[in-house]
Amino acid sequence: MTTGHMRYVICPKCGDAVAGRLPSGDEPRSLKCVHCSETFTFADSEVKSGLVSHDEGSNRWTVAKMQ
Repeated sequence: MTTGHMRYVICPKCGDAVAGRLPSGDEPRSLKCVHCSETFTFADSEVKSGLVSHDEGSNRWTVAKMQ
């Protein structure tokens, strides 16, 4: 399991955190959830940060502590 402080957006379909490199600047605000494969757009106001864990076995991101 990998854990670290990072920025994330919540997937509107399954509720998992989608973390890692988030689009910025002039890039389109679009992400793909690794758990449910839903591709979705997001607003900058939806970006959160906190302690996020990735479970390799289930391929899911979870928020351990939101800040």
